[in-house]
Amino acid sequence: MAGLALTEPDVGSDLRAITTTMVVDGDELVVNGRKSFITNGGAADFYCTLVREEDGWSMVLVPASTPGLSIEKGADLMAPHILGELTFDDVRVPADHRLGVPGKAFSLMLQTLAVFRVTVAGSAVGLAQAALDEAKNHAMTREQFGKPLIELGAVSQKLAQSWTDVEAARAFVYRAAALAKSDPLAHLDYSSMAKVHATESAAAVVDRSVQTMGRFGLVRGSKIERLYRNARPLRVYEGATEVLLDSLARRLAKGAR
Repeated sequence: MAGLALTEPDVGSDLRAITTTMVVDGDELVVNGRKSFITNGGAADFYCTLVREEDGWSMVLVPASTPGLSIEKGADLMAPHILGELTFDDVRVPADHRLGVPGKAFSLMLQTLAVFRVTVAGSAVGLAQAALDEAKNHAMTREQFGKPLIELGAVSQKLAQSWTDVEAARAFVYRAAALAKSDPLAHLDYSSMAKVHATESAAAVVDRSVQTMGRFGLVRGSKIERLYRNARPLRVYEGATEVLLDSLARRLAKGAR
C-alpha cells in the first residue's frame, strides 16, 4: 500500500511552499520535515514524498520502516478516511530511492494527481447515484396528501434534475478517465474539470435527496446521512474546487481549450 506525502501542517494547496527538505549525503538522501493529513498514513508500506531540494522540488520514496520516520494518527474526519501525520528526522534512504528527475518533481506529482482526481470524480458519481436511488425509493413508497411523493411536481422535478446531474457527471468522468489513461499530464485539465463537476454535482444531488426524504433524511446512522457526510469532503480531496477552478481559469486565459 502506498502513500503520497505532499501536504504539511502549514501547506495545503500551495505545494511550492513546502518546507520538508532533502539533501544528498554521499550515496544517501537525507530527509527532514513534516507531512500532514496524509492518506494511508500509518497503513502504507512506503511514502512517495515531495521535498525541497536546493531551488527545486524533488520526490523520494521512503519505506515506512525507515529509521527516523515517525507516524501519528491523523484527525478524524466527518467521513471515514485513514490519515496520518509523518515526521522525518534525519531519515536516510539510498540514492536510488529518488523518484524522477532532481528538482523536477512537479510534473511527476501532477501526473499522479491527474489520475487521483478522476478516481475522486468516479467515487462522487457512485455516491450521487446511491443518494438518488435512496430518494427515488422513498418518493415512490411514501404517501402524502393521498398519493406517492413522486407525483408531487416539486419532488419529481428534484429527482429528474438529480438524474440529469448524475448522468452528465458519469459521461464526463468516463471521458476524463480515458484521457488520463492515455496521457495523464497532457489531460490534467480534463481530470480537474471532471473532479470539480462530479463532486459539486454529488453535493447537489445528495442535498436534494435529503430534502426529498424530509425528516427521514435527517436520521443519524441512516444511509442517506452517511452519504451526506461522505459527499462533503470530496469537494476538498485532491484539490479543492476553488483551487482547481482558479488553475483552469489561468489555463483558459493562456489559450487552453
